[in-house]
Amino acid sequence: MPTSAAKIPNEYLDILRTNGGRVTPIVSTLLLCLHASKQIYSPQQIKDELSEMLSCDVGFPTIYRAIDRLMQCKLIHRMHRDDGQTMFFVCRNPGNEHHHHFICTSCHKVFEIDMCLAHKYESHVSQRLEATITNHIIQLEGVCKECQ
Repeated sequence: MPTSAAKIPNEYLDILRTNGGRVTPIVSTLLLCLHASKQIYSPQQIKDELSEMLSCDVGFPTIYRAIDRLMQCKLIHRMHRDDGQTMFFVCRNPGNEHHHHFICTSCHKVFEIDMCLAHKYESHVSQRLEATITNHIIQLEGVCKECQ
C-alpha cells in the first residue's frame, strides 16, 4: 500500500495542522492505513502494518505518540473489546458534529452513525441525579449486513 499523503483526505490533514499537529511520515502512514482499511486495529497490528509500509521497525513509543496526536484531533478513536484489548479506528467524518460508531464483531469494519444516541438519556440522568454530564461514550457492536 503506498504511503503517499496525497491519498489521505485533505480534511484530515487540515484538522491535524489546525490543531498544531505535524504531518510526519508515521502520522500520515497511520492515517492512510486506518482510512484505507475501514477496520479496527490493535497496537500490535498498527506496529506490524506501519513497520511493513515504512520498511523499518517502528517502536511502540512512536506509535503511541502518533495515536495520541490523532486522538487529540479526534481523527481516530479508541474502543475497548470485552477481552480487554484496546483497538483504534479512524473517524470517517471527523468534521461532523458529535456522532457514534457501529463496529462489526465479525469483519471488524467501522460504520458511522450520523446522530447522537445519548441526548435523551443525558437529560434524564441530569434531572434524576441533579448532575452535570460533561461527556459520554457509546460503543455499539454487532454483526453488519454483509456478515449476517
